[in-house]
Amino acid sequence: MRDQQRRAREVSDQKFGRSFRVLVFICLGATSCGESAPEPTAPGDDLPTLPPPSVTVMTRNLFVGADLDPAALSASPLTLPFVVADAFAAMLESRFPERAVAIAQEIKAANPHVIALQEVSLIRTQSPGDFVSGGNQPATDVAVDFMAVLLDALAAEGLSYTVASIVENADVEVPMSSGFLSFDDVRLTDFDAILVRQDVRVIDSDPASFQAALSFAVGSDTVSVRRGWATISAEIDGQQYRFVSTHLEPADNAIRQLQAAELIAQWVTESLPVVLMGDFNSSAPSGPSYQTLVQAGYLDSWTLQDSSPLGLTCCQAADLRNTVSELTARIDLILVRNPAFSLTPLVEPAQADVVGEELDDRTPTGLWPSDHAGAWAEMRVRR
Repeated sequence: MRDQQRRAREVSDQKFGRSFRVLVFICLGATSCGESAPEPTAPGDDLPTLPPPSVTVMTRNLFVGADLDPAALSASPLTLPFVVADAFAAMLESRFPERAVAIAQEIKAANPHVIALQEVSLIRTQSPGDFVSGGNQPATDVAVDFMAVLLDALAAEGLSYTVASIVENADVEVPMSSGFLSFDDVRLTDFDAILVRQDVRVIDSDPASFQAALSFAVGSDTVSVRRGWATISAEIDGQQYRFVSTHLEPADNAIRQLQAAELIAQWVTESLPVVLMGDFNSSAPSGPSYQTLVQAGYLDSWTLQDSSPLGLTCCQAADLRNTVSELTARIDLILVRNPAFSLTPLVEPAQADVVGEELDDRTPTGLWPSDHAGAWAEMRVRR
């Protein structure tokens, strides 16, 4: 009897084993078992699709705060101190520390890797001045340091940017009336600069001045308005670039054309993508210097928009208190040129916008952040 029961259990175990193996085969064969079997996959198909790397840049003319027309500064030695006193008062009334807060907020919203700055002013005074008496002691008392003020405003927004390149442009000192038969001296030093975010690796910095420069009389002296460019090569997300910040001469078209030609010659054989930013004082799309740069192979990031509103950047009233925007031209540009002799584009503009152009962008006391609007652009990088 026990032998019959043992043989029955062995037959049952054999039947269960065959049934279990069939069930496992069916499941592994991907027909049923409660869930659909996955589709066959190729190696790497389960990796996430990453967007192409990109770099975001911004250009911003900070505006010194007064209209420093060479014709006005060419006043006679008798009237020059009074013209300068009015200009100095206007600079102070433009309240750069207040405007810097608004500019820092624009930067925080765009979060650019690289910022090109123009009209980064350092204003110094000497009291009493020695200009009228024929002295040559330079003014050293700082009235406003635009760079220091802006970096403080950025830090207050929780941003970490550093100065990667800076070029000193004009450095002019003139007498200023400070009372009845009393005179101070005021000194304006102008810079262009490049700021970089903390995750940008700067490789080198090589600022320089243009050979072409405007000269004009200031009282009995002749002043040369030196201009130039700040530039760096830098690496972002494994890709290297050449970034440039510049401010072309506004008062003389012939000199502006020569300066544009110098920029083209400087990087005609550059092996890196060139991102050229600044205040070009040549209105797109028909300005002569703008056309010179475009014909040399520079792509205007703004014109590659899917829809192209005007993108105007210049210029508000000199006192910055106009209640209706007076922007009528697009002269603040972000231009991109791919490496010399490259057969396929490496860097292509993807999107662009302007900042500081809306009424809501003004400061609490009703000042525009600058007489210019700023511009930013994002570029996509092909691997």
